[in-house]
Amino acid sequence: MNKHRLNPDQFKCDWPEFRSELQKNWKDFSDEDLTEIEGDYEKFVSMVQKRCRDKEEDVVRWATDWYSRREQHEAAARQSTISRNQM
Repeated sequence: MNKHRLNPDQFKCDWPEFRSELQKNWKDFSDEDLTEIEGDYEKFVSMVQKRCRDKEEDVVRWATDWYSRREQHEAAARQSTISRNQM
């Protein structure tokens, strides 16, 4: 799981949105699990290993992809703002 390590600070900051998407896509996580994780990346890793042993790689890939898409979206939004400000 470490080869796909996410930034723990970004994980904490994005937790509310990530939590919602995680729960929609991976039913393995209960409300109690998500409350326990509460934006802590190491707890997320532990919970994935505990709840999703057979799907750990899939969950990690999904999380990494989710963050990649989010970063691309944020970069596009910044570029759009820069372009508007230059007009």
